[in-house]
Amino acid sequence: MSCYLRVGGADLVVDALLQNTGMVPERVLHKGDIRTPRSKPLAYSCAVFVVSKADLNEFDQQLNDATHYLELHSTAIKQLVAYPGVEWAI
Repeated sequence: MSCYLRVGGADLVVDALLQNTGMVPERVLHKGDIRTPRSKPLAYSCAVFVVSKADLNEFDQQLNDATHYLELHSTAIKQLVAYPGVEWAI
C-alpha cells in the first residue's frame, strides 16, 4: 500500500482548493459521491495525493519519499491545510 496525503472537510469546495494550490491529486471525492453500490453518500469532500508508491514493508523508502514530498511541496501543503473548509489533513 502506498503512502497518501488526504485533505478534506464537510464544507470543503475541493475543486476551488485545487485551483488555488496547483497541486494535482490522484483522486478527488466530492460530498454526496457514492464510492461503492452499498455505501452511503460521502459526508465530506477530499483530495488524495500520492506521497510514496513504496509498499508498507518498504518503510525506509516511504520515509525518504514522504520527506522529499513534504519538502518539495511545503508551500502548497501549507495553503492546503489553511484553506477554508479543510477540517483534516492526514
